[in-house]
Amino acid sequence: MTEDERIEIIEGALAKEYSGIWHWEPTPIDHPYGPDDRDKIAKFAERVQGMRKACIQALLELSDEELTMIRDFKREPMEISSWPWSELLPERFHPTRLANRQPSMLAYGFGHPHFRADFDYWAKMPHLILMEATLLSVGANPNFLDQDEIYKLKNEKPDKLWAALRFLLERYDLLFRVFPSAPMGKGPMSTARFYDWVKEVDLDIHPEFRMALSRRFDGTVRSTSTAEATPSEKVSLLKMIAAMAIEQYGYDPSAQKNDAVKALCDDLDGLGIGLDPKTIRKWLKEACALIDPENLPK
Repeated sequence: MTEDERIEIIEGALAKEYSGIWHWEPTPIDHPYGPDDRDKIAKFAERVQGMRKACIQALLELSDEELTMIRDFKREPMEISSWPWSELLPERFHPTRLANRQPSMLAYGFGHPHFRADFDYWAKMPHLILMEATLLSVGANPNFLDQDEIYKLKNEKPDKLWAALRFLLERYDLLFRVFPSAPMGKGPMSTARFYDWVKEVDLDIHPEFRMALSRRFDGTVRSTSTAEATPSEKVSLLKMIAAMAIEQYGYDPSAQKNDAVKALCDDLDGLGIGLDPKTIRKWLKEACALIDPENLPK
């Protein structure tokens, strides 16, 4: 046999027996985002190259007859034992050892295609909960992790985590302070309000998610007219607000606390309109001041 023929037999046998690791190559990342551990991937790629060379070199020591046996080797359908020449491979560069040490997809950061979410789908949601917003903001599908897994990661030593996971925990801690409180944790926030806040603080979220949010909200017409309302038109609008708040939401102008404000705020959120409760109270107070107290519900 020629040298090339011998190498072709060896490579074919190794590729067949250890296909997963023998054909391993770094995943191309078209749209990187966030921190990653590419240096570890590069080191692993060097080890794979070293493994290929070392394994080929070891089997080149065999005779032509032995290589013919390797070429013609066929395992029985129910046989699971390793092929008979595996003990000839160098222990340090054995394919099985490397196969068990392949870098996690997280080593590539959240630019890895495995994590990609349907950003247009999620941007259409009227509300987002804390975990959904956190994961989407870094470019990950919301089913990637749940709340319990986040808590487990928080108990890990930071230097033991992939850089992408440390980044995710930092983003979670930030958004935890932004989302509204709820009895059982963090409640939902309107997607429109979330996007307004992202723009307000200039938060660097995943570019595809930002584009999806922009397509939905930045083209929205906020007003049908650029002309300011006349004083009489403003009074009429305020009277309509007062009537709807009192009759439909049960708003009580004389009460110190009104559940109607929260109900109105929630309904506005559902329409993608984020208004601060203080703003709502201000306008309700001004609107109800136009109503004769004698006509208010007793």
